[in-house]
Amino acid sequence: MGTALIREGLRQLGSEGIDQVFVLGDPAYYGRSGFEAETAVAPPYPLPEQWRQAWQSLSIGSSQPPNQGKLLLPEPWMQPAFWAP
Repeated sequence: MGTALIREGLRQLGSEGIDQVFVLGDPAYYGRSGFEAETAVAPPYPLPEQWRQAWQSLSIGSSQPPNQGKLLLPEPWMQPAFWAP
């Protein structure tokens, strides 16, 4: 069921014109949906080394993914507690 929810979420994001999706989660789980480790776009806060592979992305649009940078989020998500153990 989780994979179906991810698939539907990606479908809806794509229909809204979203080109790139980022997640912080289990690589084995999200990898089943096509997510891969993200190295060009940094998360909002530094992650512990053991979480490095958990920062992932998936291109779902037709435009090229960003070359490099740091992901910026709305203020409610910009809290270090969400990004570190």
